[in-house]
Amino acid sequence: MCIFCGERNEAFNEEGIDLHYWKECPMLKRCQHCKQVVEIANLTAHLLTECEKREEFGKCNRCGEAISKTDLDAHVKAKTCNGTKSLTFSLFGHSTSKLLLLLVVCLQIEYKLQVFSIENSLFT
Repeated sequence: MCIFCGERNEAFNEEGIDLHYWKECPMLKRCQHCKQVVEIANLTAHLLTECEKREEFGKCNRCGEAISKTDLDAHVKAKTCNGTKSLTFSLFGHSTSKLLLLLVVCLQIEYKLQVFSIENSLFT
């Protein structure tokens, strides 16, 4: 069973689960800058503290996202980020964009479970 998305699959031996993490898990993403696989929920922290290219990123004081240092001034001046406290869901501490991403991931998992259920019912 995948510890990130909860998917169960008979192919999840040591090699199979690694392949799932690398290519299929909806909760994980490959960092475009260092190619490490990271949890989507921790991507900002990864870019700011763990990534090989972390020196190239700064944290927006308004929205809290990791922004390329070359784009950070323009990002702040443009005021395009959703940095106001009213757009933060304080229970989880995530911006609305992260909550929308979480919703999409949950819908993907629900869809996979429905397909799995239908496929299993065909053989019973």
